[in-house]
Amino acid sequence: MARNSKRNPNFSASELSILTEEVEKRKQLLFAKQSTTVCNSLKRKAWEDIAEQVNAVNCSNVMRSGEDVKKKWTCMSSESKKKLALNKREQRKTGGGSLPSNVSITPMDERIEGIIGPTAITGVEGGIDVLDEATTSASSPKPTDAPSIMESADNDEQVTLMKGVGRKRKRVDIGFENSTCTLVEIEQQRLVIEKERLRVEEDRLQVERKRLEIEEERLKLEKEKHKLYLCQMGIIPSVDISVQPESEQHLIQ
Repeated sequence: MARNSKRNPNFSASELSILTEEVEKRKQLLFAKQSTTVCNSLKRKAWEDIAEQVNAVNCSNVMRSGEDVKKKWTCMSSESKKKLALNKREQRKTGGGSLPSNVSITPMDERIEGIIGPTAITGVEGGIDVLDEATTSASSPKPTDAPSIMESADNDEQVTLMKGVGRKRKRVDIGFENSTCTLVEIEQQRLVIEKERLRVEEDRLQVERKRLEIEEERLKLEKEKHKLYLCQMGIIPSVDISVQPESEQHLIQ
């Protein structure tokens, strides 16, 4: 049986531009390593907010959801990382390599690189390029001689360098996680303050409502007193006193 599901239209250039701009504004929250319930809830809300901004420039009748824009960003960034990583590897080759004719770095790719950072594309600086190493080892024969003292020293130096880079990266990751925790705590405090403000506003409205009720009763009493005064002066006919308040019956007597 044929399926009737219709594919959503492709994202327009304006939608992709807004998507990238909004992700850049919220990158600390969206790409945080925290996976707590509160943090995940904030991330979902952020993607929904981004979808609203994207839908504002959407010319089609299909409204993008938070999940739609998140999936589109994942595809975009994945494709850009592949092209940017290939470009970096070509640049490191002797004499400077060149990209294949069917691959080109666009301004959008460079913009995405600025958001996700170079580490997400090329890894830690000073690390080993696995692809280049595999290609080199496949194309050149392995030496059979035992490593010399100089080679051993170089290897020890490289191991020490890698350990130092690893410690530095760990400190950066810890600092990023701490900043993310602070961001989540600030957001929680803001929500608590907003709830308290709404509660105070609700109490103020209740007091205002009671004040208006009292004012209405006061005006009603003033009106009745004025009517009784006109009756006493003989300006208007007498009214049925039995329906008047007790205090006003005392005035008539």
